[in-house]
Amino acid sequence: MRKLTLTFALLLTGVLWGQQPVPSPAQSAAILSWGASPTPGVMVYTLYQGISSGVYSTSINCGTNLSWSVSNLVRGTTYYFAVTATDTNSLTSPYSNEASTTAAVIPMPPGDLQITIKINL
Repeated sequence: MRKLTLTFALLLTGVLWGQQPVPSPAQSAAILSWGASPTPGVMVYTLYQGISSGVYSTSINCGTNLSWSVSNLVRGTTYYFAVTATDTNSLTSPYSNEASTTAAVIPMPPGDLQITIKINL
């Protein structure tokens, strides 16, 4: 069994000076990487993703890549990932270990900044 590692990345959109930031429900990504299978002839690694441990609702064909970036993760949601390897005989390995992360929740900035000018006479 190969170990699946997960790096969490936060993707931020730029805000110009004076503009109010617009909250977005999906601004984070998970970058996953794994070691090559020792089995000769691996043609495809498949990455599985879900929001319950051991229950994967999405599969991604990663080809022979040993890492993959998954974007549009909803902030505050926990995601679970695992990978399988499929060889030239169409035999598929069991799932790798499971890695999980909770997409970061970024605090919103304070409300409107106001300036009050006080003139002493």
